[in-house]
Amino acid sequence: MIARADFDANAGRLVQRGTGQFSPLDAQFRLAESLVERRRVVTMLPTGVGKTFGATLPFAMGLLDPAQMVFMTPLRTLSDAQAATLSHELRQEVAEQFLQLAPGAWRVSQQTGTTPGDPLFESPAVVTTFDQAISSALRIGYSLSKGRRTVNAGAVLSSYLVADELHLFPRDEALTSLICLLNQRPPELPFLLMTATLTPTIARGLAEALNAELVDATALTDSDRRRLGVEQRVRHVHWQTMPFTADQIATKAREQSGRRTLVVVNTVNRAIDLARELAADPRIGQQQVRVLHSRFYQAHRAAHEAAIRGAFGKDHDGDWQGEIVVATQVVEVGLDISADLLFTEIAPANALVQRWGRCARWGGSGKVIVAPPPGDGKVYPYVGEQGGMEIVARTRAWLEERASQPAGLKMDDEAEQALLGAAHEAADAQWLNALELLLPKRATDIGETLAEGLYERAGQLIRHVDTRTVLIFGDPTAQTLPEPQRMQGFSLSPRTLMSLLPDERRRPGEEDVADDDGESMFTFTESSEPTWRLKRPRWSADAEQSERRANMVIGWEDIEKRAELLAEPLLALNPELVSYDPFFGLSLKRGEQPVDRRYWASPVQRSGPPQANWGPRQRETLEHHVGTMLALYQRHPTLGPRLRRVAASVEVWCGWPAGMLDRLTRAAIVAHDAGKLSPDWQRGIVAFQQAINQPKEDWLVHTDDPGAQEPPWKVPHHALSGAAYSLAVGEALDAEVVMSQQKARKASLPSRVLFTAIATHHTPTLKDAFTLTDPERLDSAGLGELNRLLEVYGVTGRVNSAIPENLTDRRVKQANLSNAASVRECYALALVTRMLRLSDGWSQEPERVEVALGVKTDAAGQG
Repeated sequence: MIARADFDANAGRLVQRGTGQFSPLDAQFRLAESLVERRRVVTMLPTGVGKTFGATLPFAMGLLDPAQMVFMTPLRTLSDAQAATLSHELRQEVAEQFLQLAPGAWRVSQQTGTTPGDPLFESPAVVTTFDQAISSALRIGYSLSKGRRTVNAGAVLSSYLVADELHLFPRDEALTSLICLLNQRPPELPFLLMTATLTPTIARGLAEALNAELVDATALTDSDRRRLGVEQRVRHVHWQTMPFTADQIATKAREQSGRRTLVVVNTVNRAIDLARELAADPRIGQQQVRVLHSRFYQAHRAAHEAAIRGAFGKDHDGDWQGEIVVATQVVEVGLDISADLLFTEIAPANALVQRWGRCARWGGSGKVIVAPPPGDGKVYPYVGEQGGMEIVARTRAWLEERASQPAGLKMDDEAEQALLGAAHEAADAQWLNALELLLPKRATDIGETLAEGLYERAGQLIRHVDTRTVLIFGDPTAQTLPEPQRMQGFSLSPRTLMSLLPDERRRPGEEDVADDDGESMFTFTESSEPTWRLKRPRWSADAEQSERRANMVIGWEDIEKRAELLAEPLLALNPELVSYDPFFGLSLKRGEQPVDRRYWASPVQRSGPPQANWGPRQRETLEHHVGTMLALYQRHPTLGPRLRRVAASVEVWCGWPAGMLDRLTRAAIVAHDAGKLSPDWQRGIVAFQQAINQPKEDWLVHTDDPGAQEPPWKVPHHALSGAAYSLAVGEALDAEVVMSQQKARKASLPSRVLFTAIATHHTPTLKDAFTLTDPERLDSAGLGELNRLLEVYGVTGRVNSAIPENLTDRRVKQANLSNAASVRECYALALVTRMLRLSDGWSQEPERVEVALGVKTDAAGQG
């Protein structure tokens, strides 16, 4: 139980908001209670209640076990807003005290395709889109190169998960996958799903499917309602049959001079066009207009949002005193603003409720005008969603019947629920009925994706209208584009980008689809043929040999085929094909001014962890390498300390004795490079050292830096060899698990996790080939050194030379999760893989080693 007085006092210390003392609502306290006691919570509370703080306070107060929160949103712009809120309004030193973090360790970072502020999910609080989080959990992470896509699964799966504005998650893809993942993790790990606009049917159905507690509007007490000003709010909704125009908006704005007007449209192009017309209208002018959509660089979008909050926020304290904001769906959630007059294009009822939640938000009187969009009658982006147009049609019919009169319709809580029910109830019931049958199939699809690392499955598991991160940049083959996965870009749908491919034709039955802010197609008319259109990166082929190269781009190549576009999440786009203006954003219309070099892709201004700084290579023995990795694992706050916070829950779930997850991780670290003890590897590294005139040592696994002239470097692969020689260690751990079992239930096998973690520690998947070649085998001296290190570092089990000629016997098949993955073992594999790969890579980053070990290091990370 949480003492209310303590909760209020701690919240007051933690949150800094204006000049007054923050005091939680009763509903926020109820959420915290439910999370601490039940761990699994679904909440449906009205807009403006403060669900963000309700979700975050119990975590930042240290009331939950995980040491990391992953806060998922459906829109990149909502990630911006939530990250800014939590960064600015939570006191760092207080959060560090509650979470027992070192000074400076509390960070709120943002990770999206366009703002990659934390690609490795390191910060205690990561605000991200569901695409980034779910793809990471499925081991096909969008935020990293192909060679490192498995690294973040352990972070997402073991965190406190928050899914914000759940009604915007695609139900048949992301939401179904999320439900499946939440049901297949230790029951003690908490999660919270929240929104304001689910129907009671879907809210109760989700709670039942997840064995979660439902916290609904009944948690909002009379005291909360008085504080929020709900009782003093009056909104009237009007339906008009014709699309609104810039002239109508300007006329209405002039009639109510001094009041605030918000315009919400469904596509980015429509928002840009309306904003330009209003800016050119002599009655309005550019000084009175702001436009907001997804296609801005972070700094420019932040400036627009700050100006809008200043003029449309509760305190009206901004420098911009304008009267009109034109926005897309991005304004539906996240921005705490209020208008007196709202123009909105028709959308599904739950989206409309969110939109007019920004009208008379804190009381008073508001007017809402709903109208159809211009064009062919299709309502983008909802035309691309299954059942989307039917829901829009039911929403429109309900409004036409009740809100067409001159006086409009008074929209209170009862009317909102009636609208939501009329528009969504049938689709909700149908989806819930299908969910029970869909979940087993989804579990199978997820299992295959985990095993095979198939990025192409993203469309069916995450979002059928998935997006690609696009960097606007001059020809990257001729100019430097360093670490492209850390550059600011834009997200566009593949369908939009396919119009750039040579001779691309729409396939039968293929609809126009759109990105999450409503763009449907490139609309430019070419005046001349550009030298190139789209390019994709080529990643280093040497990733198996070195963690340094796993994220390295070695070149760029033109995209000419649909399959090439679908297989790559990161692309470069020719600046000649688009235009960019800090005021209006990115326009997909050719013939305007090409993107100025000032607005080419640039590195993200990072508020999260520092980027990799490898430093020059320096020779290192396996003993030293393992020792540094173990020290990092033990002390770095992202690694062992975070794992230990959830280890007990995972071990009970897997049927393991206490401490097994730590022992398994340590075994993986000690044995991961065992293949480098083979005679062929050792001869190769000695030849390398001699070629660069550097000393040799026994059992080297890393070379000195060769400088400008790197000699040929051909040695056997080592990952499968290390996995094979770990079998005896894994079997020893299996025996301890069997001995500890008190129940008849079959426990998960540590050996399977150990084998697969080592075999894939430089690659995303384990290939079908299991032939261990002679150059990959250890001799007696190598076996002796490996056994010595196992003893030095306290790892159970001794290895011997009894490795099969061909690694396809029953024992090795059982050790390979790619053949027959179990839920619990895949879960443990994600955690061990993260510890292994990050400690391996970070052991060669001097700054990481220095922070974790508390010692000064030289350029190569040697203490």
